[in-house]
Amino acid sequence: MSERALFGVPRIPDGMLTRPALRDGVGRTPLTVVRGPGGSGKTVLLSQWAAGTAPGVWVTVEPDRSDRLAFWSAVAEAGAHAGLELRMPPPPAARADPGAIRSALVRAFRDHAGRFALVVDDAHELRGPLVLEDLLEILHACPEVVVAVGTRTQSALEAPSRALTLDIAVIAPDDLTFSAGDIEQLAGGGAERATELLEASGGNALLLRAILASGAQRSASAVVRDLLTATLDRQAPELAAFASSVAIPDDVDAALAEQLSGADAQEASAMLAALESGGLLVGRQDPEGPRYRLHPLVRDELRDDLRRRYPERYRRLSLVASAAAEAQGRYLPALRHAVDAEDYARASDICLHGGLTLLRATGAGAILQRVPLRYVARLPFIAIVLALTANARGERWKALELMTLALGASRASRGRQRVAERAGLALIESVVLRITGRAADSVVAARRMSTLLDEAPPADLEEIADQIDGYRLQGALSLFRGGALSAARVAAERAGSSAFALSSGRPEALGAASVVGAVQAILGECRDADKTLARIDASDYPDTLRDGYVGSLSHLARGILALERNDPDAAERAVGLLRDHDNIEHGMLFTVLGALAWLWRGRPQIGLQLLDEREAVDRPRDRTSQEDRRALAAGRMLLHSALGEYGAARGALRAFERNDPVAGVLEASVLLLEQRPDLVVERLGRIRDLPGSRLQAAADLLVACAAQVAGDDGVTETAMRRFVALVAVHDVVSPFVLIPEEHRAALLVIAERVGADAATLARLRDLPAPFRATGTRVALTRRETEVLEKLSTNASQADIARALSVSTNTVKSQVRSLYRKLGASQRDEALRAAYLQGLLEGPAPRHDDPGRRPPNEG
Repeated sequence: MSERALFGVPRIPDGMLTRPALRDGVGRTPLTVVRGPGGSGKTVLLSQWAAGTAPGVWVTVEPDRSDRLAFWSAVAEAGAHAGLELRMPPPPAARADPGAIRSALVRAFRDHAGRFALVVDDAHELRGPLVLEDLLEILHACPEVVVAVGTRTQSALEAPSRALTLDIAVIAPDDLTFSAGDIEQLAGGGAERATELLEASGGNALLLRAILASGAQRSASAVVRDLLTATLDRQAPELAAFASSVAIPDDVDAALAEQLSGADAQEASAMLAALESGGLLVGRQDPEGPRYRLHPLVRDELRDDLRRRYPERYRRLSLVASAAAEAQGRYLPALRHAVDAEDYARASDICLHGGLTLLRATGAGAILQRVPLRYVARLPFIAIVLALTANARGERWKALELMTLALGASRASRGRQRVAERAGLALIESVVLRITGRAADSVVAARRMSTLLDEAPPADLEEIADQIDGYRLQGALSLFRGGALSAARVAAERAGSSAFALSSGRPEALGAASVVGAVQAILGECRDADKTLARIDASDYPDTLRDGYVGSLSHLARGILALERNDPDAAERAVGLLRDHDNIEHGMLFTVLGALAWLWRGRPQIGLQLLDEREAVDRPRDRTSQEDRRALAAGRMLLHSALGEYGAARGALRAFERNDPVAGVLEASVLLLEQRPDLVVERLGRIRDLPGSRLQAAADLLVACAAQVAGDDGVTETAMRRFVALVAVHDVVSPFVLIPEEHRAALLVIAERVGADAATLARLRDLPAPFRATGTRVALTRRETEVLEKLSTNASQADIARALSVSTNTVKSQVRSLYRKLGASQRDEALRAAYLQGLLEGPAPRHDDPGRRPPNEG
C-alpha cells in the first residue's frame, strides 16, 4: 500500500475525467456526502481524493452484507492494515447492543494517533439508521476523524438538524453532472461542441469519457455498447465472454470469476486486469482479498445482451452465482440469481434455507414477485415469503390470498419431501393458520413440526440448522395462540430463553423469553414471570425489538403483573406500547388487558367500550381466533358482572366450551354474586382440572367465600389455607378481586388465621372491589317464564293469549306480575332487566346498544 493512499481504495484507470474543484472540496469538513446516480462519478471522485490521503480505510458496502455488525466488522478488518485497533464486541452481543458497538468505535478512533479518514462507498446499501448514527457519534467524539460517504440516495446524514452541531459538505447530483462550461473546458471545440456533448452524455462522467474517447454523440446505451466493443475488440476474443460471465453477480472475487468463466487463475487474473485498465471494471482491496465490480451501466448492458442472445448460458451462470452467494450466507442475491435463472425450485430451496434472514431483509418480496403465479401455487416456501412481506407492507388481503396458496401447496406437498422440508412445510401451515385466525388448528401443525425437529437425525436438518431456534419460536407462538400454554412454554424454552440465550443477542431468544414470561404471568406464576422479565431487562436488545413484535408478549406479561401489583396505570402503559402495532397478532389480548385496567379503576363501562371497538375492527377482517374470542368473553363477563348485568355476563360465557375450566370459574363467580353459594361449590366441583395457579387461586377463593356465606367454617378455612399457600409460592393475589366487597373482611380474618403475612394481607386489602352481591335472581313461575319468552319475540298480548290458550286478561295479569318482579314499567325495560339477570337465553344487549329491545307495549 502506498504511504499516501487509504487502504482499500479502488484503482482508477488512467484517463478518467478529473474534477479538481470537487475533489479539493472532499474532506474539508468532518463529513462529506457525495450523492448521485450510478455512473455519475462518485467513486472516481472519492478515489481521486483518497489517493492523496492517509491513513484511513475505504469500505464499499455490499448489498447482502450491509447490516451494522457486518459493516463495522469490515471496517475493523480493513482498519488493521491502517493502524486502527478496533475490537468489535462478539457478534451476538454486538447485534443486540447499539451502545457496545458505539463505545468500541469511539474508543478505537480516539486511541488512533492523528488524523484518520474513513470512506464509505455505496452507503445506500446500508440497512437501518444505526450505522449513520454511529458515524455521527464518531465525528462528534473524535475531532481527528474525517468521513466521506458515497451514496445514491439522500439519508439522515443530510438532515438540516445535523448541520446545527456538525460541519457537513454535500456534493449533490447537480454538482457531479458536467455542465456545458465544464465540458468546454475539458474538450475544447467551443460552446456549440460542448452543448452537443452535453446532450449526448447527459453530463454523466463515464459516458462523457467514452464519448470523448470515441468521438461519438449517441444515446447512453449506444455509447456503452461502443465502449464495450472498443475495449473488448482490442483484447483477445475470450475477453468478451469473460466480461459477460463476471457481469452476472454484482461483484466477484478471483475464485468466482474463474468459476463463472471457466478460465484458470492466471487467465482470469489477466482478463480482470484488462477490464480494469479499460475503465469497465473497478477493483478494490478487501480484507479477504481483491474484489472486482463492473461499472453499473456496463454490467447492465452485458447482462441484458447475454440474456437476450444466450439465454441458456445466462441461466446457467446465474445458477453458479446463486450457489456461490448462498454458500456465503448471502441469501438475497442467491434468490435473485435463482429467479433470474427461472429455476423456481431452487428459489424455493433458498427460501427454505434462508427464510428468516430473507424476511428480515428488504427486497425479497420484489424479487419473488417475478415468479409466475402457477409456480407460487406449487411452491409453499415462495408463497409464504411473499405473503409475509405483503403482510409487513400492510397489504392484508393480498397476504391472505398468498397464505391460502402457501397452505394449499404445503398440504399438497406433505409426505413427499425431505425431513427439513417437511419441518418447513409444517412451520408454514402453523404460521398461516395462526395469522389467519385459525390458531386452534395451527397447534396441530406446530406439534407436528416440533416432533420432526425432536426426532430427526441432525444430519437431516443440516440445511435449516441455523433456523431451528426460529422454527421452535414460531411453534411456541402457535401453541400460545392456540391456548396450549404449557406446551408453548416448553417449545419456547427449547428455542432458548435463559440468561445465556439472551446474552447471545439473537431475536429468537428475546421472542422465546417473552413467550415464557407471558405464559407464566397468565397462569399466575408471578414470581417466575418476574424473574423472566428481569432476565430480559438485563439483556442488551434495542428498543425496536423489545417494543415490537419480537418482544410484544413480554409487555403483556408486564401488564398482567402490574394488575397483580394493583397498578392499572402501569398496565395501561404496557398496553400503550403495542397499541399502534396493527400487525401484532396478540392485539386482542392487549385490548382485554387494557379493559381490565378500567375495571381496576372502577370504570367498567369504559372497558366494555374498548372491547366493543376492538371487536368491531377485527370482525370484518376475520382475524379473531377462538382464543381471542375466549379472552374477549372473559373480559366481557367480568365487566358486565361489575355492572350487575348478570344475564349479559352469562351470555358472554357462551363463547366457551361447557367443560372449559375458565368458564367454570367465571360462572361460579356470577353465582356467588347472585348469592347462590350452594351452586358455586357444585359448579366448581364439576371442573376436573384447573390449569395454572391463577385459576386454582380463584377457585379456592370462590369456594371459601361460598362456604363462609353458607356457614361452613371448615370448608372456608381449608380453601383459604390453599389460597394463602399459592400466594406464598407464586405471589398471585389478583383473584381476590372476584370476592364481593361485603364478604372480604370475613375472608381476610380467616386468611390471617391460616398464616397469611402482614404484607399479603395489606395487598389483599388494597385490591379494588368492583363486584357487589346484589341479591338472588328474580324467581318466576312457569307461566311467567312462558309469557316472558313470548314478549321477547315481539308478540302482542293477544298473540300470547292465543299461543298459550288463555284469555287476554290472564296474560295481562302475568305481564303486570312480571313487570313488578323485574322493576319495570314497560316491555323494553322488562326485557332488558330479564336479559341482564339471565332469565332470557340468547345474546344480551350490549351496554351501549339498547337497540335490541322490542317495541314498547304496556
